[in-house]
Amino acid sequence: MGPVIGADEGERAVPMMRPFAQGRGRCHADLARARSQAGLTLVESLVALLLASIVVLALAAGVFTMLRTTQEVSAAQRKQAALTQATESIKAEPFSQCATTATYAAAVPAGTTVDRIEYLDAPSAGAEVGTFRAACPSNPAEDRVQRITISIQGTSAQIVKRRGVTP
Repeated sequence: MGPVIGADEGERAVPMMRPFAQGRGRCHADLARARSQAGLTLVESLVALLLASIVVLALAAGVFTMLRTTQEVSAAQRKQAALTQATESIKAEPFSQCATTATYAAAVPAGTTVDRIEYLDAPSAGAEVGTFRAACPSNPAEDRVQRITISIQGTSAQIVKRRGVTP
């Protein structure tokens, strides 16, 4: 260890400081250390702030998209639950020959619309399946199957009722 200042016996020795080099002020190592400890410049701070703002805005956009999607899915689930309740209500009603929309409208919850009722014609010669039509068959005994269309806020469902078949 080099020369020490005030080192009596039992005391801790403190190395002597060298004076600054004359002429240029500080040596190269001192200048490098000073530059590294100088902090951020204004431009560096602004770039960092810009990058942080972009990240925060992207996160906010993601959160808002998630919230909107959650609300849309929730609304769709409420509509589907209401349609399910309405279809079950109509299935629980007894079969009504040559029914009209008003016949089943009383059975469905508020906000549900009975849009139309179609009646199945017997299959024509050579056909395996009959077709649905809007008018009730002229012979009420032929009214065996009805297709009822209901809707709630633009979402619709169809229920098929058969005479003599209970849910």
